[in-house]
Amino acid sequence: MRGTFLGHAFTEAWRCGLPVSPTVIAERSAFPEAFEAGRTVMETDPEGRPAADIQALWHWLTEESQVLAA
Repeated sequence: MRGTFLGHAFTEAWRCGLPVSPTVIAERSAFPEAFEAGRTVMETDPEGRPAADIQALWHWLTEESQVLAA
C-alpha cells in the first residue's frame, strides 16, 4: 500500500490519532457476483477470502465501538 493514495490516507489518519481498520476490503469479483444473486459473500462462499475480510472488518468494528463507548 505504500506510495498509494490509500496508503497516504492511512498514514495521515494514524498520525492524527484516528482509528484505522487493519483490514482492507479489496475489489474482488465475489462481491458483485454475490450482489447479483441477492446475497452476500458470507452466504455465497463463507470460507473464501472476501468473506474472511468482511468478518475481520466486522470484528474490528465491534471492538472499536466498545473502546469508543467506554
